[in-house]
This record gives sequence, C-alpha cells and structure tokens, in this order.
Amino acid sequence: MPRQFRFRHGVHPPDLKELTASVGIRRVPYPSEIILPLRQHTGKPAKPIVRPGDHVERGDMLGEADGYISAPVHASAAGTVQDIDLWPHPDGSYAPAVRIAVETFSPQAPRQRIIPDWEGLTPE
Repeated sequence: MPRQFRFRHGVHPPDLKELTASVGIRRVPYPSEIILPLRQHTGKPAKPIVRPGDHVERGDMLGEADGYISAPVHASAAGTVQDIDLWPHPDGSYAPAVRIAVETFSPQAPRQRIIPDWEGLTPE
C-alpha cells in the first residue's frame, strides 16, 4: 500500500500586518490607459462590439461571448477606445485586447440601468 502524504495544518507564512495596520484604506487613481484582453479564459475570445473612437462608460460591454466557451468583457473604466489589437496575454501568448484611454478625472461611476417592469421579464 503506498504511503499517504499528509499536509497538516496548512501554510502560515508571516502576514506582516504591522506594516499596514495603522494605514487607512485609500482609493488608487485610475491609470491613463487600460488594456482589457478579450480572452479571459481558456475558451474562444469575445467578439469586439466597440470600435476605435467609441466612448465607453464603466460597465459597458466591449466584447460579446462568441462560442461555446466564451464570456463577455466589460469596461472597467470610462474612456475612449483607442484600438483593438493583439497584446501580450498573461499566458505568454498574444491575444486580442481593447485599449482604452481612460478619462482620469471622470467620477468613474457605473451607468445606472433602469429596467422598467423587471418583474414581468421572462427568465430568458
């Protein structure tokens, strides 16, 4: 019978909380541009639905799902779409991505979407 290895009690690296315990939480400013990959998973990249020059608000859809394993991609900040091109992806390859020039002085509040008669909507 093979020996069963056990890993008891988990890993407990030093948390170094004393470095930040007395520091308050603060909001980090938005960068001047963001690059959002249209491939967020192992499946097919989202199909872009914006074009260079389009203005987008935070939460607007940039790419729609385009296949069996695909997911929509939304803007994380308001700004202007600069281009849609191949950019380095975290997995080491190049993947299509949307580059947005961020409106750094915008309040970056998500657009309010009011759905009239939401109780009457069907599950679809």
